[in-house]
Amino acid sequence: MRIGTIHAFCQSLLRRFPVEAALSPHFRLLDDIDAATKWRDSREAMLEGAHTEASRTALTALAGLVSADQFGLLVRELQQDRDRLEALLALDPAEVAAAQRRVLGVAGDEATVIAAACRGHAPALLPALRGIADKGAATCAEKARFMLDWLSGPLPEPVSQWSAWRCAFLREDGSPRGPTTLINKKLADQRPDLAEALLDEQRRVLAVEESCRAARAAAASAALVCLAGPVARGYAGSKENEAKLDYDDLIGRTGQLLVDPGAAWVLYKLDGGLDHLLLDEVQDTAPAQWNIAGKLTEAFFDGTDAGTARRTVFAVGDRKQSIYSFQGADPDQFEHWRGLLHRRVRQAGEGWRDVELNVSFRSTVPVLALVDAVFADPVAAPGVTEPGLLHHVADRAGDAGAVELWPLAPPPEEAPAEPWTVPDRNIGSISAPQRLAEALADRIADETGGAVMLESQGRPLQGAAVAARQGRP
Repeated sequence: MRIGTIHAFCQSLLRRFPVEAALSPHFRLLDDIDAATKWRDSREAMLEGAHTEASRTALTALAGLVSADQFGLLVRELQQDRDRLEALLALDPAEVAAAQRRVLGVAGDEATVIAAACRGHAPALLPALRGIADKGAATCAEKARFMLDWLSGPLPEPVSQWSAWRCAFLREDGSPRGPTTLINKKLADQRPDLAEALLDEQRRVLAVEESCRAARAAAASAALVCLAGPVARGYAGSKENEAKLDYDDLIGRTGQLLVDPGAAWVLYKLDGGLDHLLLDEVQDTAPAQWNIAGKLTEAFFDGTDAGTARRTVFAVGDRKQSIYSFQGADPDQFEHWRGLLHRRVRQAGEGWRDVELNVSFRSTVPVLALVDAVFADPVAAPGVTEPGLLHHVADRAGDAGAVELWPLAPPPEEAPAEPWTVPDRNIGSISAPQRLAEALADRIADETGGAVMLESQGRPLQGAAVAARQGRP
């Protein structure tokens, strides 16, 4: 039985059929260090050659959002789905930006959104502001007069001063200000219609801010695609010049080889020597990898005579353990391909078995009961299981166990620096993760200090290092 990773399988397949895959027979695999170097060189070449108006605009949009290294990581993530990236790069940049805005539900760029917002206040707002300016408390009346001045100004002025209008209704973090900052309580009780008019405008400003964020996200996404194209093409060209493939190339080239009608005999050659296919950790299998497995097993159940062997597929996976997006992993593909294989097997008149592996050999009843209870909640279940379907059985049914719920470690308050003094030490703060780690270390030290008895062994609980020195597990 041959056992290996899917990348190793793809590499061996491409070695056997390099001409059919349109590859040099002497291609080499690109290691991670060389790949990182090529990505960096391609990124630097793009930055040096960014002389067009579109590229300069894109650089301006991204420069304040990500560093050069972060930009490189984003491009590499885009490269994982090369077909979709190439489809985007084939479009006009303006079309890409418009498509991004449509997806996010925005009519135009941020300036267009703000210009429309300046004209969009409700008719009831003006009389409400006049009422507050006449009869409101001093602070609220002054704010109302400022708003009236803002609304009465020429259109270019309000557009350029949208941040001032925003600040009248929202705090610096974007959350809504309290109602008493807009209208004092006594007047609000007497004239609830005035308060409702201002609250309506506050809700509208919140909606406008959401649209502005969406417009900025669309602009950043379009800019990323614009700059990612030259980097991705430079990286691909560098690999091709040296006849090298990276790990994504192994998957992509193999997938293309297996679906190419002109290379159908490759599948024929493979089919003759393939009787069983075992797939492990299929919850982390990417769509492109599933397509390879699907093509390899396509002839298993189509009635084609492959000798006397009874051909089978055995797939093992647990959606709960998925490393989402790992190398393009998509746990939804697990369900899709399970259904597809099920139909193929049933149509061929063969047997199909769904095996539930819900017995845990590692944990104890209290821990598993807590896990089941957490994911019985419809809020927590999506992405892991259907609500109420998760049920674990403990093989260690008689073993003791416990669950401790610790409070969240809050971020520390930063110590204010004293002005006009030269610091004689580093005034730093301990992060929340570090505080949690120190608390865990202290707890483990207390538990293994000899005061806690391990009843199953008849001795005090000890750390792993002490137990190892004494020859105990």
